[in-house]
Amino acid sequence: MLATTSCDGRIDLRCHGAQDHQAPWLTTRAGTNRTAHQRQRARRRPGELLFEFHVAATHTFYRVELRTHGKGIVEAQFLDPVDVRMARTFHQYMDLTRTPREMAIGWAEEERKAIEKGDH
Repeated sequence: MLATTSCDGRIDLRCHGAQDHQAPWLTTRAGTNRTAHQRQRARRRPGELLFEFHVAATHTFYRVELRTHGKGIVEAQFLDPVDVRMARTFHQYMDLTRTPREMAIGWAEEERKAIEKGDH
């Protein structure tokens, strides 16, 4: 039996199960219990390690990586230890006197000081 669509675009699921209309990122691959989103995360490549540090007061270990997203775009990520806790992207138009890489490194160093001091 075919699903019917109402005037506002909603799908009427009374005719069959909701599993027929699951979003592709929620479906699992045959033989695994990992979703497409989990498989995509597993394929991510690590960025360039900038530095690592430990904050004893919060028992938190941070890894800071730089990622390049095309020409003139650099992202600095604070990972704990693999999940992104904080990130910021830098574009060339933000400061014409410094490269995005220089801006990202400067920001990461300032954030590290603030975290170690307890301001975050």
